[in-house]
Amino acid sequence: MSDVRALRVLLPPLSEQRAIASILEPLDDKIESNRRLAVRSLDMVQTAFARIAGQASRRVALSEIADELRTRIQPTDTPSEIFEQFSIPAFDAGMGPEVCSGSTMASAKTLLPPSSVVLVSKLNPTTKRVWWPERHGVGTAVCSPEFVALTPHRQRDAAWLFGCVAFDRSFYDQLLGAISGTTGSRQRVRPSDVLAASVPFVEPGARDDWDSLANRVLAQRVTLLRESRALTAIRDALLPKLVSGQIRVPLSNDPEEQVGAAIEALA
Repeated sequence: MSDVRALRVLLPPLSEQRAIASILEPLDDKIESNRRLAVRSLDMVQTAFARIAGQASRRVALSEIADELRTRIQPTDTPSEIFEQFSIPAFDAGMGPEVCSGSTMASAKTLLPPSSVVLVSKLNPTTKRVWWPERHGVGTAVCSPEFVALTPHRQRDAAWLFGCVAFDRSFYDQLLGAISGTTGSRQRVRPSDVLAASVPFVEPGARDDWDSLANRVLAQRVTLLRESRALTAIRDALLPKLVSGQIRVPLSNDPEEQVGAAIEALA
């Protein structure tokens, strides 16, 4: 530790440090604002789900409203093809797909159709990962086999399917009760147990208002998360270049001018 403390490092002049901070702080503030709004929007949908689910006349197996997608492909068979991969690391990193070529993907993947899909992680289900994935349209959409990929029997029920697997406590308790595995880091739930778990049944006509709210608010959340991923990428690309002096910013009192100049230099 003493050797590290003795190291001499080069720092930009104080005026330039302040200019760098004036660029990065607005980006951080916007990312944090988007995060809070995304959390709030999900809370709003969850509250509305609890209200409508409380009117359920009965519970049914998930298999009565959804099917598991089981079409597997091996991306290395088409090494130059571009894929959008929905994986557990991608979920944890901000819920955007990894864009990669087939040559870099060693294992088989589940092929996702253009229609709505909901993903439920079967690996370590004590950490809830439920995803209504957003495709970017730049490659073939696939997901990790560690997800159970669900498609609703009727596409208009996609939001309800998401609500059931994301918000219904009884459903998720059933998954936790079906966990197999000997270690905390490699526990799994079987797809058959996911499909057998029960969810609330509410007549589609009785939840039209909820469906409308959920589709609208969840679409806004997707937009917030997409913007945050883009801002995070810009911030992470700017930081080392600003600190090293590869990009110099005008010593202006106008934050918009400074941010614009830095991003233009990055491009």
